[in-house]
Amino acid sequence: MRTGNLRSAICGILAVVLGAWGSLATAGGLYLTEVGSPISVGMAGAGNVTNNFGADSAWTNPAGMTGLAHDTMETGLTFLFPKVEFESTVAEAGGDDGGQQGTFAAIPSIFYVKPLSEKSAFGFSLVAPLGGGVDPGEDWVGRYAVTELALEGVGITPSYAYQVNDRLSLGIGASFTYTIMDMDIAFNRNPTGTGPVPDGLVRFEELDDWGVQGILGLQYQMSDSTLFGVVYRSEFDADLDGDLRTQGMPILGPMFPSQAKISWTFPQLFEVGIQHKLSDRSAIFVNADWEEWSAFSENLFQLSDGSGGDPLLAVLNRAFDDTWHLGFGYSSRHEDFAWTVGIGYDSSPVDDADRTLDLMVDEQWRLGAFVGSPQEYKSGVLDWGVSVEFMFVGDNKVDQTIQRVRTVGEFDTGVLIFLAGTVRYRF
Repeated sequence: MRTGNLRSAICGILAVVLGAWGSLATAGGLYLTEVGSPISVGMAGAGNVTNNFGADSAWTNPAGMTGLAHDTMETGLTFLFPKVEFESTVAEAGGDDGGQQGTFAAIPSIFYVKPLSEKSAFGFSLVAPLGGGVDPGEDWVGRYAVTELALEGVGITPSYAYQVNDRLSLGIGASFTYTIMDMDIAFNRNPTGTGPVPDGLVRFEELDDWGVQGILGLQYQMSDSTLFGVVYRSEFDADLDGDLRTQGMPILGPMFPSQAKISWTFPQLFEVGIQHKLSDRSAIFVNADWEEWSAFSENLFQLSDGSGGDPLLAVLNRAFDDTWHLGFGYSSRHEDFAWTVGIGYDSSPVDDADRTLDLMVDEQWRLGAFVGSPQEYKSGVLDWGVSVEFMFVGDNKVDQTIQRVRTVGEFDTGVLIFLAGTVRYRF
């Protein structure tokens, strides 16, 4: 194959993947608050930052672990049922709307807190913050952005808390997250539209990386009935390395890139919240956060042949903005059962004009509810609960031309349903 044609093919594939890799963040939900606990799912995350009564505080706010007087373990399993359907109005390459694009996922979680003294506690959490994927099919109108994505991730977080005085508690943790991704993208071998030429396929296989995110937490008892909380999560870099394969393509030569690397920055997050007790059995929760998604905008992509030579590089700017969140929750505990409700809103990180088919993110609304045992605050008690949350992911209007093909449309259905079951035991 001639050198000029080879480089043209390489640059073409590079342009394809630059527009397609962002589906990873779509599957990850952009910092999901749902970690498989009654507060995170059943209150739509509104009580996470002021959680001082559950082992899941080891993840949501380590400072809250000082509120637990006994060794406590909490485990859960969350089922994710996506209902995601795209409706196109312009599809220059033809094809279908992809039907139900989301894929089912089962997401486990484990939390453990051990008081070390009257003033300190150690915590551990194992959560899967990334899971599931999309599968719109090889004949989808947006196939030149992505045809299939499978994503799995697990986060391991050790944490420590110390009670400074009767009112102030501090916490610290580090979340070690392993992510692995496989993704397929159709390659347009007939950009001029002259004659029937079948699509090729670009495959990313087992791209993976470890990332570390620092966590700082604070809780301050403002009065007997009001608790204030703060959580800061640092930014961290993701550098996914893996194999690059092609299918249904011409012979590209032995020096064609066989390795790929995708790099971006997950943003820092600052969250505040208030828990206010209305009585011994009921409380209201409010939380708000700021997430620096503008730091995510600059994405780096590299292709190499594994020989040690200079890789082919490209940078994409997604024009992302910082986002904000606001949530409200209510909890009620009775003699035989407890229940919670919650609502949350997240702003969109991208304007309609800048949204792309691969990263269909918009504003989000969350509605959650929980019912279970009364969660007694003493040892030797086994609590159980069932939570459900509906996340409405917006219209996601898009008008994009990728690989010389224009596609216009929006999601006429975009709902993620979280169904979680949890048990908690105090030793």
